[in-house]
Formats: sequence, C-alpha cells, structure tokens
Amino acid sequence: MIIASILKEYEKYISLLDNTIKQLNGDEFFQHIADENNSAAVILKHISGNLISRLTNFMTEDGEKDWRNRDGEFEVPDEDMKDLLSQWEIAKGLVKIEVGKLKDEDISKVVRVRGERMSVVEALVRNVSHFSYHVGQIVFIAKTIKGDSWNNQSIPLKKSR
Repeated sequence: MIIASILKEYEKYISLLDNTIKQLNGDEFFQHIADENNSAAVILKHISGNLISRLTNFMTEDGEKDWRNRDGEFEVPDEDMKDLLSQWEIAKGLVKIEVGKLKDEDISKVVRVRGERMSVVEALVRNVSHFSYHVGQIVFIAKTIKGDSWNNQSIPLKKSR
C-alpha cells in the first residue's frame, strides 16, 4: 500500500510533466523566462540525471553514482530536445521498474544516498518530493511562456464547483 502510493505520486507528476512538455516547442523548451533562471530543458536534464542516478541499482548501490555529473546538469544543454527527451524516457522507465518491483516489506530496509543511510521509504519520499518540486518549476515556466495558449493541467481558476 505504501509503495503503491509512492508510485502513484511519481506517476501523477510524470503525467503532469509529459503533458506540460508536449505544450512547448523546441525554442520554448530552451527558453529562460528570467536571467539566472533555468529553462525547462535544464530542469528536465537535472530531473532525469537525478532519477537515473538514484534509481539505478536502488537497493544495492549509493544513489549518488560516480558517473553522474550533477553540476553539468545545470549547464545549458548541448543536447537537442530529442536527446533530453530520450534521457527522460530512461528515467521514467526506471521509476516504473525499480519502484514498481518494491514491496511494502522493503520500506524499512536501508539504502544509501550520498553516503547517508536511510530507509527505503525515506529515500523514496525524499526523491518524489524533489521530483515534484522541479516538475512544478517546469509547469510554471511553461505556463509563463505559453500565456493565454496554456492548456491547464489542473482545475482552472473559478472552475472548482
């Protein structure tokens, strides 16, 4: 039940992110809405790198892999949109595979993230929180860029009833 709930949260934000990315063309995907802010592309690059690092061999290896270049994730990507979306597909696949194979009896097992020991449930909650935070940033960027042509992904203003 707990793992299923965490996986459901991942899936909710994956869907929100996928539907948001679909609204952006290539130029918009790389656009900065203000100086010193990241583009949707940079944030997606970071999200993908984080998920791939954290979830690869989740139960047996530290979540911060030696091959990950976290600082490089925040550089303006040399990749095109297709490359970034390919990395995103890998990250989504790892969520479904690695989190999907866990059982509730695994939640108290110990894993490591950046050398810190924590329970499986702590590591997953920490990661899904991090992920949802960055998805919210991308949604805000896309909504700002699209303006009136934004296709709302939740309940529109004054439409709650």
